[in-house]
Amino acid sequence: MARFRFALGWLISRSQTFLDDDYPNEVARAVRTASGKNYESLDHHVATAAIVARLLYRTGEWTDSHRLILRHVEQSGFVDRVAKSGSPRGRLIGAERARFDDQLSLLRTWVTMSAKLGAEAPPLEAARILGDVEGGLRHDLWQTELLTFAALGHRTLQKRSDWSDQRQASVAEQAVDIARRISPNFWPANLRALRLVILAAEDDITDLVDMYLSINSMPPLDDEAQPLVGKVLVIANRKTGRAKLAAEFQDWIDDAENYAPDSDYIQSTWKDSIGRIIKTSRSYPPIRPILRKVLSFDHRDWVRPFGNALSRAFDGERGGGLRDALVQQAFLAELRGGPALDGLSITQWAAARGSLLRLAATIDQFSEEFAFDAPEATESYPETVFGIAEALLQWHDVNPAAIIEIKEPPELTPKAARKRRKARPPAKKRAAKTARRKT
Repeated sequence: MARFRFALGWLISRSQTFLDDDYPNEVARAVRTASGKNYESLDHHVATAAIVARLLYRTGEWTDSHRLILRHVEQSGFVDRVAKSGSPRGRLIGAERARFDDQLSLLRTWVTMSAKLGAEAPPLEAARILGDVEGGLRHDLWQTELLTFAALGHRTLQKRSDWSDQRQASVAEQAVDIARRISPNFWPANLRALRLVILAAEDDITDLVDMYLSINSMPPLDDEAQPLVGKVLVIANRKTGRAKLAAEFQDWIDDAENYAPDSDYIQSTWKDSIGRIIKTSRSYPPIRPILRKVLSFDHRDWVRPFGNALSRAFDGERGGGLRDALVQQAFLAELRGGPALDGLSITQWAAARGSLLRLAATIDQFSEEFAFDAPEATESYPETVFGIAEALLQWHDVNPAAIIEIKEPPELTPKAARKRRKARPPAKKRAAKTARRKT
């Protein structure tokens, strides 16, 4: 019993440092030893439980994170109270308010996982209630995140969602409205929330996209994203007077197999064109959904769970075989002959080179050969790299597909433009002449 109390004391005293530790898988193992198999020792320590749930989310142990969260927000009745009365946060003070914020942190972690996985509706409904303007939360960033994940989660649920398209669009629109109340100075430190609300939205969000592009001026490097990047560069440069550069990238799009610009050139051109892209997005609607699709390739918030889960897989019985099979892939050839990297380093390396989705697809293909003998503890919340990889691929399939592109009107040749001017009604011709005289 004394050893148990010492372990629990260590856990509580160290909890604030867990999320910054360089070896989170080792920390998670130590936490599990100190708190019990089902984390029962944390039943009366909600603040520590909230941090541990986030730690388990970052290590890709989403089954355990889910189990811990349920002990504190479902079994305690927190979700039921939110469903009936919304947020009492504005009426709480001191210890009661701190406890509510800790339970809310647990719920936000649950909502994040459920939305990304399309796992279940109850946390998404609690998020919608708390995020609502009338929900009483009175915290613009938290409300934006909660509403965004509620909308994205029902999108990921697909046919299992009981929301209509109109309901989903309405919740996303409310998230956008609240996001617009947040100071622009606040977004650089919260870029993920900005990107996700853009991804969830369905109406004109030019102002939010412009803000995102002004903060993050680098395009995705994924092979699948390059035609979209090229299309944006073609439209933006054509519309702002750089026809030669637009033609160059149009040639790339038309003949991608035989002509592909260097990735450094693409990145530098994109960065140089940011002002033109923003200007074009304000006046030319067809570019807007393409930009949102480009943004949908940003999956940096998946890197830690994916990478830490891959590190655990390397530590397993078949880990050596999995590592060898990975580095034999052509896109990971640079890693051969060097020091054996851990899973997180490999995932970060792949993400920096636009190969994160490719790495996920490769891991998914290896699942039958290298997965553990035991199945995932639950189908909804994975805890292995194979489950995380499958979830990432599903997330990426669902979200870009939900963005409908607008067909561009055909470009007029000089001859067709003259013909259109000649066909202009007499009153409009006179008005045009008058305007010229005045100038």
